[in-house]
Order: sequence, then C-alpha cells, then structure tokens
Amino acid sequence: MSMQHGNFSPNLSVGMGIGLFFLSTTPFLCCVAYWIYYLKRHLYLFSTTGQKIGYGLFTCVMLAILGPSIFPLLIALILLSIAISIALFLLSVVMTIIALFDGGVSKKRRFSLDNGDEVTEKSGLFGEKYYEGRSGKSYETNDNGRTFSEK
Repeated sequence: MSMQHGNFSPNLSVGMGIGLFFLSTTPFLCCVAYWIYYLKRHLYLFSTTGQKIGYGLFTCVMLAILGPSIFPLLIALILLSIAISIALFLLSVVMTIIALFDGGVSKKRRFSLDNGDEVTEKSGLFGEKYYEGRSGKSYETNDNGRTFSEK
C-alpha cells in the first residue's frame, strides 16, 4: 500500500479501497450523527422556521469545518475521563484497605502529662505514630510513652 502525492496507489483491491473509504469517513459520519442528535435536542428553542434553518446551516458549516478534526479530541477526552474514573476507584479501594488494616480508633493510647495536658497516640495514614495533646500541641517520645517532649 504505497502513497503517491497523498493518493492511494491504483493497485489496491476493491475491498481494501472500500475499507479505507469507511475508515477515513468514520469520524465524519460520527460527527454527522452527533450533529443530527444535537439539532434534535436544540431546535425546539427557536420559534420561527427561519431561525431553525439558519441554526441548522450554521451548525452544519461548523461541523464541516471543525467536526472531523475535533472527533479524535473528543475520543481522547472520553478515554481520559474513563482512565481518571478507574484511577479514582482504585485509589478508593487502596484507601479503604489501608483504613481497614490500620488499626482504627480502637488502639488509641492516652497519657496524662505533669503539666495537666492529656496526650493521645494517633496513627497516620501509613501507620506512623504521632502524639497530640488535648491543648492542640504536638509531642514526641523516644521511650514508648514514658517521657514526652513538645515538638
């Protein structure tokens, strides 16, 4: 299948020529189908027949100019939205699994300090521990809760 100045070579079979024709006109046919659907949904907004004809001709001209070049972009946007949906679903599954096996709120330990503040041991998203006082201050410990120092 060689190309000469943008034209297909004359030695193509008839079936191959028909296949290439349908392949090259598919984006335009899809745009025409969408144009008809679009007109069907929007023509009721115009009161006179002249407005309806003018709007139909305007959208037809815009389709002829922009339609086939916009069609691949529309397909790319649809595929991108599907990919984003799948990624968000997988992220929610991972976050749910992390939340289930993290230990939850049942393993919180509380410590009373000499200054009257009560410190609660909390777990981060990935299991790291941090200590937060009731007063809102952050604390750290190096000896598993025996002594605390303010961060």
